[in-house]
Amino acid sequence: MRWCRAAAAAALILGAAGCGSSDAPAAADMLSRSTGPLRADGRWLRDQQGRVVILHGLQLAHKTAPYYPPPESFTADDVRLIRDAGFNAVRLAWFWKGLEPERGQYDAAYLAQYLRQARLIAEQGLFVMPEFHQDLYNEQTLGAGFPDWATLTDGLPAVPDAGALNLYNLAAARAFDNLYANRDGIQDAFADAWRQIVVALRPYRAQLAGYDLFNEPAAGTQNLLCSQPAGCPQFDRLSLQPLQDKLAAAVRAEDADGIVWYEPHIFFDFSVSSWLAAPPAGIGAVGFAFHAYCLPAILTGQPDQESQAPAYGLCPALDGRVFDNAEATAARMAAPPLFNEFGDTQDLHQIRRLIALADSRRIGWMYWGYKDWVDVPGGAGDGGLFDDDDDNRTLRGAKLDVLSEPYPMAVAGTPEHYGYDPDRRTFELRYTPDPALSAPTLVFTAPRQYPAGYRLELSGGRVVSAEGAAVLGVQALPGAGAVILRLRPPDA
Repeated sequence: MRWCRAAAAAALILGAAGCGSSDAPAAADMLSRSTGPLRADGRWLRDQQGRVVILHGLQLAHKTAPYYPPPESFTADDVRLIRDAGFNAVRLAWFWKGLEPERGQYDAAYLAQYLRQARLIAEQGLFVMPEFHQDLYNEQTLGAGFPDWATLTDGLPAVPDAGALNLYNLAAARAFDNLYANRDGIQDAFADAWRQIVVALRPYRAQLAGYDLFNEPAAGTQNLLCSQPAGCPQFDRLSLQPLQDKLAAAVRAEDADGIVWYEPHIFFDFSVSSWLAAPPAGIGAVGFAFHAYCLPAILTGQPDQESQAPAYGLCPALDGRVFDNAEATAARMAAPPLFNEFGDTQDLHQIRRLIALADSRRIGWMYWGYKDWVDVPGGAGDGGLFDDDDDNRTLRGAKLDVLSEPYPMAVAGTPEHYGYDPDRRTFELRYTPDPALSAPTLVFTAPRQYPAGYRLELSGGRVVSAEGAAVLGVQALPGAGAVILRLRPPDA
């Protein structure tokens, strides 16, 4: 095996010079060529150059009125911070109550603010994933997301549960039941709202990562059944799947190609099985988006201190089961899996463990969140990257150090293995190159992990990026059956 080492001391200050020519486009230009809209190809997401894309992203959501961030608290500077830390995607929440506060009356000002966020993200070359966000339905049911006029509780009370995340309150359960029953045409109006979002986002379609249809849907009065480990096939097949099929069809009516991301019911987050299946053929490209939150740690510990909870020892196995279930469901749907929400914590051990789990499964991830302002309703943790979301000088650098890790942004072939060992400060990528692809593999080198530069070991490929680029470009050598890349500290 021939190892290529960046030997020049000057090159080590910022990055590795590598082997072969370095007269390729600058890293920023290379990154801009990883374009969407992304497409689903079985297990993988691919860009328009045919490369496998691994998403590392952040959530952006403002859960209280007016349901969008203060404009001065999310600017182009924020997007540059996100981009420079190596993230390539933002999961961008929209709230139906903000979009359509009165039935049939869409709020142009709300939509303009949503598009402002999407434009800022897309202009920096990041992928945007619009997602309909709700938690426990509406304020009347101790939640947020759905409009008041679409909240049909039949007068049942919204009484907080003791230690059960309010998931079982009767008002929310009845509101979800009425949604699945399409009472008063609520489902149809929901689908129409999605059409408004899809049409409005048309100018940014080249940077879309697809449409996340329905964040963490609850199961209504079937919640108890669906919280059992085996899940609830009847609810999934007769209620949840038909609703998401309808939403997906509405999206597809306006965008023939974008990925529509299905989500399982909320108890999936806690390791319960899903029974979602492949949608009707006319729906086209789909993905499976899932979350993981370890319920024993939530119920026995303190917010932001999950790893100190008495029951935390159960979490690795439970989270592993979430990923097993996700991969099984994605395979059944013939869809790529995406771990598109986790975190909401200051516990760096917990964050690091889940990132490593996702990397070991070769699944992209999105962390909650970049800024979340007042994250109510939702988890009790403090998930944002700032002590004060309105003051970027309060960046939580230690948390960003954990999240800003080396990873393959785009792979010109099939990724067989990748991961970062924070203790040894070593990153490794192994992939089988596809000789039909001319675009280079792109690896984010994470300057926060290698402030004094890095040493590169490369087998089966050559570096084609500019010296010191934060995004490393690698081209497979002719005839190479595998490319193996390692990054280490310069003195390792």
